[in-house]
Amino acid sequence: MSAHSREAEIPIVIAVADWLRVDAVMDNAVSEMLSPNWDMQPGRPHPQLVELAKSIRRAGWAQNPGWPKTAEGFKTWSAPGQTQQIRLTDMQWSLVVSTLERSAQFNEQWNDTESAAILRRIAGVIQTGYERQGVGPLPEVRPT
Repeated sequence: MSAHSREAEIPIVIAVADWLRVDAVMDNAVSEMLSPNWDMQPGRPHPQLVELAKSIRRAGWAQNPGWPKTAEGFKTWSAPGQTQQIRLTDMQWSLVVSTLERSAQFNEQWNDTESAAILRRIAGVIQTGYERQGVGPLPEVRPT
């Protein structure tokens, strides 16, 4: 395991179509965290977790060239099979993976096994990409 700073960005190549799902899942997580029914757990500072989730979305927008500005633009973007290297901190990657896994569990509860499988596949791609960097395991960051 190589030493790295918590602030260091870890590059992972991901399909742009998969990143669009990550962005949507993180958007839902932010909305949920901001809802009045949010249950904060001890040791999990709510504003910091919300900001971490928002920072993931901003990083994705900034690192994906040609990110559409309108709903119409998403109809033709991205090109099939297009990939992009995304650089996030270990805490950001951890929140992405845990949020994808939590969303997959929720989808299964509603019998949407296809979406659950897609989210788990994306979480696996990210986990594998992270581990290939030789920086050790992802730290634990949970949306709930």
